[in-house]
Amino acid sequence: MLATVLLFALVVVGLCVGTWIDAAAAAIPAHRSPWRLPACPECEAPWRGAALVPLLGPLLARRCPNCAQPITFFRPLTEVATGLLFALALWRAGLTVEFAALVTFTIVLLVILRIDWQNHLIFQNTIIAGILIALGYAAIASPEPRALLWATVASVGAALLFLFLYVLALVIYKRRALGFGDVLLAALIGAMAGQNAFLAIFIGMLLGAAGGLLLVALRVRTMRDYIPYGAYLCAGTIIALLIR
Repeated sequence: MLATVLLFALVVVGLCVGTWIDAAAAAIPAHRSPWRLPACPECEAPWRGAALVPLLGPLLARRCPNCAQPITFFRPLTEVATGLLFALALWRAGLTVEFAALVTFTIVLLVILRIDWQNHLIFQNTIIAGILIALGYAAIASPEPRALLWATVASVGAALLFLFLYVLALVIYKRRALGFGDVLLAALIGAMAGQNAFLAIFIGMLLGAAGGLLLVALRVRTMRDYIPYGAYLCAGTIIALLIR
């Protein structure tokens, strides 16, 4: 009974954090503070009343009460995903320091995922904050042996690999197949995943290939359109962290 109550409470917390992630994903590209109350991305008026309620709010309010801007489906999708991922993190690690790290890593990765998917941007400050958190956890609290060494080596190695791919694409195709933000993101993935960095990147690339082909098949994208690889890499990292 207690476990069920705890799980339900955690999912509710995840839904609320998902509301913040949705707001932060709009605030950061607009160079606004992500630490204030969730607000409408269009008029910046704080959500109030039904519009502030996680999951049910977007379904009931549908529009910003202040400017009537529609609430996009990204918000409830982010809220549900965050709640489910929090529950999976609890199942994976229990109430441990590792659980706290998984939740924190998930929040950072979801913020980056949302921003890259919608804006095709990866912000350096978000990456640096994530790397510092990951290395701090590896140095102080990780139960893995030599966790800090693995996190550092994986971070540098993943960044160098993506830097090589970045330069190679410029040489061969005369244009960027990857953004430099993806190079920075690779460093973050290495710091978070450590020994499982290759698995995280591999899953992310598989998701990117499958997602890109699906979008082309549905005629939502063409072969020359930008594919948000950063978003897929974030998703792959979350999966790798939960299954390792």
